[in-house]
Amino acid sequence: MAGRMLRMITPILSVLCLAAVAHADPYEVAFEASNKPKTVWAIDADGRVVLPTAVDERPEPIALAIVYCGWEIWIGNDDYIPEWDASHYPGALHALKSAFDTVPWSRIAPPASSAVVIRYDDHATIVTPRRPIQELRGAMLGSQQQYSGTTGHELARGIELAVVQLTAMPQRKKILLVIGDGIDTRVDRLDVPPLSKYGIELRSIVYKAALSDFLSPADQIYPYAKRTRTVQLSDDIGLAMTSLLLPTEHRYVATFPHPIVGAHVYVDGVDELAIDVPHGCQFGSERTPWYPFVLVAAALLGILALMIRDRAAAA
Repeated sequence: MAGRMLRMITPILSVLCLAAVAHADPYEVAFEASNKPKTVWAIDADGRVVLPTAVDERPEPIALAIVYCGWEIWIGNDDYIPEWDASHYPGALHALKSAFDTVPWSRIAPPASSAVVIRYDDHATIVTPRRPIQELRGAMLGSQQQYSGTTGHELARGIELAVVQLTAMPQRKKILLVIGDGIDTRVDRLDVPPLSKYGIELRSIVYKAALSDFLSPADQIYPYAKRTRTVQLSDDIGLAMTSLLLPTEHRYVATFPHPIVGAHVYVDGVDELAIDVPHGCQFGSERTPWYPFVLVAAALLGILALMIRDRAAAA
């Protein structure tokens, strides 16, 4: 009886052990490319070439902070001040609200992406606390009357508040988008925190309001922004937002069966992208962990041992 049970259970144990090996956590390398690479290979610790078991496109969730100018003249007051009044100024709020409603958020960032919206004027204020990026809507920005009487340009304070919010978000990729006339209250300088230290990329859209050049003809945000769009018409803010936020490249993940020390990616067989990978560094896994298989195998061995002992005692 015990021998027959052993013959029955041995194939099961073998399958479980093989499954445990097959489901060992893989090593993954993420990279960006314009098109899916035709060839990917890597080097292991012994200098041998290793081919990946899979290369998949996996968009990366982002953390986004939108910081926009809340100065009354930049926002506009033509909704409540008549046209014949000398203090009547059309502004950017209507175009900005329209942009929030028309920007293709689902194409800009995958699910699990978050966004926070901040305005800067006399102070820096959170307009919309952190939420899924697909929930952004123009109505969240309010009406022109809510900005009436604001005269400040606390751009640096707005950026500082955005840094605090972004560093609290779990996403690795962090983008700070500034929309305004690029001017700070201290027109002689702009004190921006070291964004690269926090892994934050600054992008900006510059739209000059009626009196912006009167305050300062210089665009103080430009030296700090990795990418900038200057628009002459407020209606172009939406196009500029889409242009700056849409990913320019696709993100791919190559999965290797064991640790690697470096990877070379060929896109269309021409462009080579070399990626340095620390030896033994595991980039993450989405496969089933191996330990449940080992536990099941151990349990079956225990049952078999008890059956053999009982059989021997009965004899």
